[in-house]
Amino acid sequence: MSHFIGYAQEDKDATTSKYPTDWTDIGVGNASTDFFKTKSNDANFVLDYNRAIDKMYFELGINGNILTTTPYLSTINLDIGDRLFSRYYLLSGFVGPAYMWGDKTDSGNHFSTIGINTTIQIIGKPLKDFGIGIELYSNWNYIQSNVGFRVVINISSGK
Repeated sequence: MSHFIGYAQEDKDATTSKYPTDWTDIGVGNASTDFFKTKSNDANFVLDYNRAIDKMYFELGINGNILTTTPYLSTINLDIGDRLFSRYYLLSGFVGPAYMWGDKTDSGNHFSTIGINTTIQIIGKPLKDFGIGIELYSNWNYIQSNVGFRVVINISSGK
């Protein structure tokens, strides 16, 4: 997965856009440490905050397992990306460094590591400042990578 989304507006500073320049996503979903070959991990959560600074978009996110019966994993990420946005949809892509910690799936040993996070959001907006959609994500590192998807509720700033 890679950062691939186009520009929201041409030749304008993102902070002067008529569309919201920040948004939050709250969601739950599923993840896998072996690309869904055997079984998925337990349900997981996400809380993302996205904000424009000049023409750049940033995402600060935290996610982790809930209802854990398998080894626990958590991630904090700070990504850079872009969005394509209208009154009716939000498409965005982000990539950046992440800090992951938890218990290794095969041994249960605790670990912490730095990796690369990717996030793609596809959100429909039935109301101006409220949407629902999916988020595809991954965390790549040398100890315990994972991939997954979530259903997210999107709330924008209303600016």
